[in-house]
Amino acid sequence: MDNLPTWARIVAMVGLPSAIVLGLIIVIIMLAPSLVDTLNIVPAMRDELRSHSRQSTDETREVTRLLRQICRNVAKSEISSTGCEAR
Repeated sequence: MDNLPTWARIVAMVGLPSAIVLGLIIVIIMLAPSLVDTLNIVPAMRDELRSHSRQSTDETREVTRLLRQICRNVAKSEISSTGCEAR
């Protein structure tokens, strides 16, 4: 058993299922810093999306207002111009 690699001796000592769990724990520990960085980015992205959503809503309202004004300007009569608000 002395001529086996270290990882093989560990597997022989703790068993295959335990060795797999240990390997997964090591991988998780190695990935933890990048996962924390990713989680720290999430609030900033959320705030940016909210800001973009507000801006998009404001722009949509402005486009709707302009389209209603155009509709009123092109309406041939007072009756057809009242339909501009319903559209």
